[in-house]
Amino acid sequence: SFYYLTVDMNTSTINAVKAEWGLIGSATAGGWDTSTAMTYDKATNCWSVTTDMVKGEFKFRANNSWDINMGGTLGKLIFNDSNNLTLDDAGNYTIKLYLSNDDASYCTLTKN
Repeated sequence: SFYYLTVDMNTSTINAVKAEWGLIGSATAGGWDTSTAMTYDKATNCWSVTTDMVKGEFKFRANNSWDINMGGTLGKLIFNDSNNLTLDDAGNYTIKLYLSNDDASYCTLTKN
């Protein structure tokens, strides 16, 4: 399982939310209404999916909710960033999401 952790140093509390990631956006099959589920691979420490994409925008979100989402750029994804990623070339893609922190999270898109 994969968890999103928040720590409050003032109250000495930790909150853990189980996170299942997916893609959403105009470039995905579900548009902005339905997430495309991704699968976590412990061996590569990434979430991935192979899916058809069209020209448009997309981002990553957890648990089919906007509470936890990632936007920005392919090379630097940022928690709850308002910027969407852009796909200019339609096709079948393998998308891999590598989550760490705001300085190290990124994704790769490989056209099949």
